[in-house]
Amino acid sequence: MAKKKYQQYVFSGFREEMNLPFIAKPSAYFRGARQIPGAGVNMGWQLFVKPVRLETEPHTHDADEYLIFLGNDPADWFSSFDAQIDFFIGEEMEKYLIDKPTVVYIPPRLTHCPLDFRVIN
Repeated sequence: MAKKKYQQYVFSGFREEMNLPFIAKPSAYFRGARQIPGAGVNMGWQLFVKPVRLETEPHTHDADEYLIFLGNDPADWFSSFDAQIDFFIGEEMEKYLIDKPTVVYIPPRLTHCPLDFRVIN
């Protein structure tokens, strides 16, 4: 098959099987420029089913990151949200409680985490 002009912008291999007891299978990850040259965002999709302290160490990224917290029912992502998640941002570790559907934007090089899924119902 002939190479298409824009095929470098189309990526389908983002499904990943993770063997973690706190995440339902399957998961999906898009790892930015590693998978589509020039892409400036990383994304992951997971369904958390048990409490877990994830990303225990503060860190930064060179690309934008968005964390989107939604419920577990695709028919109503909003009213099905039933969790309490602690998220820390900045060098001073400013703490945020996520207890409703929320989007967090993390600009490049902004320190963030830990991320603690304390309650998952």
